[in-house]
Amino acid sequence: MNGQRGQVLGYDTDDSGAVVKIHVRFYDTMAGQPRKSMQNRFGPDAVPISVFKITFDLGSGRRVTRIGFPLVAATAITIHKSQGQTYTKFACDLRGVFAAGQGYVGLSRGTGAAGTRIVNVLPRESLYCDEEVLQEMARLRSNQAPPPAPPPAVQPQTVDVVNDPFL
Repeated sequence: MNGQRGQVLGYDTDDSGAVVKIHVRFYDTMAGQPRKSMQNRFGPDAVPISVFKITFDLGSGRRVTRIGFPLVAATAITIHKSQGQTYTKFACDLRGVFAAGQGYVGLSRGTGAAGTRIVNVLPRESLYCDEEVLQEMARLRSNQAPPPAPPPAVQPQTVDVVNDPFL
């Protein structure tokens, strides 16, 4: 289950109120398969993660116990919100791409391919470019001058010469 991502559904406590299990639904439905149970109150896809205790002997009769859950908290942001930011390590899920260039923006947030992880299968339609951008790139590659800008619209004005105080 190392490296799996998922959603915390809930937790169980003991009589003192201490959390003893956290129930997680992993995005990969095969993760944690042997631990799943139809009787789990959080649903059949919930995987119970038990509290982890390990004791270290520091010598001279000193011991320390570490208690915790083998989970790492993570955050997520949208591709739109990530614009202008750079990450050394990140995962990018392109399933919800809906605008031209959005897939590029998401994938270009990293400093290199080694720290970039593409989550799920990358649908080809996730990466596409706006037609106007393609036309401009073709024009630039052909070394042509840009088309002239249309002249600004001039609004005809009527002047009342008889009642104009400056005349």
